[in-house]
Amino acid sequence: MANIATGYLSISLDKDSELNKSAVDEIINNLEDNNHFTYCGPDGFNAIFNKEDRILDLDFCGRWSCDSCWEWIENELSDAKDNKELNPEARTLLINSEIIGGSFEFGAPYMDRVTKKKGVKKLDIYYHSKLDSKWWEVLEIINAFNLNEGVSQNFGNGVEVTLCEKSESEQYLFKIEGGVGGFIVLYDKSDKEDHPQPLFFCESGFGGELEELSIKAIIEGLESGDLEELDDFPESFHGTGELIYDLIGDSDDFFELEEEELSEEELKLSEQRESDPKLNTTDWRQHKRRLDKFGESKYQDAHIFVGPKGGTYEMRISKKTGKTYRHYF
Repeated sequence: MANIATGYLSISLDKDSELNKSAVDEIINNLEDNNHFTYCGPDGFNAIFNKEDRILDLDFCGRWSCDSCWEWIENELSDAKDNKELNPEARTLLINSEIIGGSFEFGAPYMDRVTKKKGVKKLDIYYHSKLDSKWWEVLEIINAFNLNEGVSQNFGNGVEVTLCEKSESEQYLFKIEGGVGGFIVLYDKSDKEDHPQPLFFCESGFGGELEELSIKAIIEGLESGDLEELDDFPESFHGTGELIYDLIGDSDDFFELEEEELSEEELKLSEQRESDPKLNTTDWRQHKRRLDKFGESKYQDAHIFVGPKGGTYEMRISKKTGKTYRHYF
């Protein structure tokens, strides 16, 4: 089974025209039986219509993302005469409505927003460009390396970031905690020509000894072997997607409007990547299609595979044993 994306829509109907309740029911009934909107089953779909405010609120689930849901809506809005599932009255209701919504999936990670104005026959789709950032990038985005030492600060949706300690040699010890849990990570920023390098990482909540470690104690523990060297990066933390979502997911600055038509050369390269999952792509939608078709896809230089029981993983090499293992997202 593919990852499940959570989607939502708020459709504000035109208040200047007579309410066509049967057209509203047509939309609800169609979506309720629509595989694009009910990937995890009928229990994942919910519709509430406020007759007084003329607002239809929808919650639903998509496969990997809700791109196919947006494509379905755009097809119903378009002037094309074929492959319509709604009757003309329901389509007119959609065209004359205002739409806002979006979707997200922590495991990918992935997030988008959609909007439509009254009378427009196309959705504007905005994709979040920073959710797949490395942890050092996220910490730089929120300016965490410049926090006061020993002070905790809340960011975004209830994520507490503490710069526990910083050294004269540009080493920074952080503790990051949110609703899904947290971890401790030590970064080295001494190489100005490279990004911060993680030296030590562990999940928090394992008792006072680890959580009270100093930079000096960590370095000495790594050198003596009392502490294990990194076998995984902080990105491997099970709640990374949700924590980053809570930190920067609501920032308007990181949503970018879907690109328009590609040039002829770009289109040719895109077609090559479409048919060869081993070619690197930065297009999330293309990555999703290749996972569905081939069971693998190289996305942003990471080769991702679909597991035999669902979910996705990347092959990594253990620093302790030198053997490869599957790292699931």
